[in-house]
Amino acid sequence: MATSTLYPNGDGTHTGTIGGTAGPPYYTNVDEGTVSPDDADAVIFSSAATFACDLTNTPADTDTVTAVAIKVRTADSSKGRAITSARIYQSDQTTALTASATITGSTTATTYTLNPSITGATTKTAWDGARLLITATGSSGSANLYAVQVDITYTAAGGATAQFSFTPAIMMGF
Repeated sequence: MATSTLYPNGDGTHTGTIGGTAGPPYYTNVDEGTVSPDDADAVIFSSAATFACDLTNTPADTDTVTAVAIKVRTADSSKGRAITSARIYQSDQTTALTASATITGSTTATTYTLNPSITGATTKTAWDGARLLITATGSSGSANLYAVQVDITYTAAGGATAQFSFTPAIMMGF
């Protein structure tokens, strides 16, 4: 099995009120991934809202996506606004690729790893241009999304195995 990390590279269709410390486009606030996040920039949820971002394409040799981990760095409001779920869709933003994963947040910046089950297509075609949707709920305050990445595990296409044959040499006269 091979692995790859997909990063935000465009905005999808957002709902509710979101903003950013830079942008629009809002994905530029969270595209650095969670390994070295920049907590100085964020997507800011100031209402019950959904942030949607396009993800980079899968590697050229992707055949079947077999597992996914959504990594997010968030901080919830002490007044009740919270980032509560994440889910991956095909590029049409309506055909689900994974189940919804619940985020149980904190008021301090924390990185979470979510492991939703794959419920939709597993092909390279379906996963290229996929969109990650992150939802916030609550009636007051604001919640911050600092960084995002999606780690996939996949089988490689064209994984032909090499076959070897040999003929034993006959040792003579030694």
